Parts: sequence; C-alpha cells; structure tokens
Amino acid sequence: MHNVVAARVHWLKICAQRNSTFCQFRAILALDKTKLNALLYECGYDNLVLTCKDIGLLGEVVRILLHFCEATDLTQGDKTVTISCVTPIVLSLDKQLQQPSNLCSSFVSALRSSLRDRFAGIFVQLEIINPGACHDESSTSRFNSCLFLIASALDPVYAFHWLQHHPGQRSRGTNPLHIIQHQDLTYD
Repeated sequence: MHNVVAARVHWLKICAQRNSTFCQFRAILALDKTKLNALLYECGYDNLVLTCKDIGLLGEVVRILLHFCEATDLTQGDKTVTISCVTPIVLSLDKQLQQPSNLCSSFVSALRSSLRDRFAGIFVQLEIINPGACHDESSTSRFNSCLFLIASALDPVYAFHWLQHHPGQRSRGTNPLHIIQHQDLTYD
C-alpha cells in the first residue's frame, strides 16, 4: 500500500517542481481515496483527509482547468507559429466557461470574467462585448490588433471554423467575416 502511495507522492513532488497545481490536483484524484485517507490519518494529517464533497469539488475544478491546461500547451509552441491559435482558443475557453457548474459556479464566473478582461480586445473586435463593458480601458488595448483575427483566418488548421458558433451581436449587422475581410493592414 505504501509503495503505490509513495510513488504517487513522488509524482506530486515532480509536479510541484514544475509549479503545476493542475497536475497535483489530477494526481490526487488518481489516488485510491481510502488508502490516501488511511495514510493521512496514520501520518497525523487528519485535517487533510478528503471527504466525498471535497473529492467532487476537486474533480470539478480539474474538469474546468483541463481546458486551460490544453490551451497552455497549444500556445507554448517553440517550433510552430502560435499567434493563429490565440483567438480560437480564447473563444473556446469562453464557450467552455458558459457551461453550468453546480459546485464551482463562482469560480467559473470569476474565470470567465478574468478571461474577458484579459482578452477584451479580441471580444470587442468580434462584438461579443461592448467596449464600455470593460473594467479598465487598458484591457481593450491588449489583444486589440486585427492580426489575431487574420492570423487565425489564414491558418489552414483554424480557417473560419472558429467563427461557426460566433456569439457576437448580429443585430448590429456586423458579420465577423466582414470584420476580418475589411481590416486596414497599413501601418505607419
């Protein structure tokens, strides 16, 4: 029993060295809960014993953070161009965060709000949010370049597929394809 848990604890140490809380959470979920709790009791860490509710909450957090982990992996390319995946990934994360979460609704809401603040320039260009909805004006200037949209459209992997479920305000009559096609690419 201790060998299996010791191997998992070693894996947790490796994940800690990589500074990855997500990997640690996922590794904890992979452990046998009965053996883990028995080991924690045995070592005097009664306050760290996981209840069923704790395990459910941790599982929900891992499910939510899995999308961010995948997005991070995609955007850390050393040998590939990654600017073309920024807009599709941001829109995909936003869509994933729209799915209801019973246990972590405030966490999901905070993540979505943070995502929209950080990438406000992309959301404003695609008319998903209004410029006035941003918490600070400097957030709209980040990622406000049309290059993020054009790079995604020109990449054969993404093309215009990421616009399929565009949630923007179509009542204005502005099609995202039109936005991309009519960008002024001249720079001073």
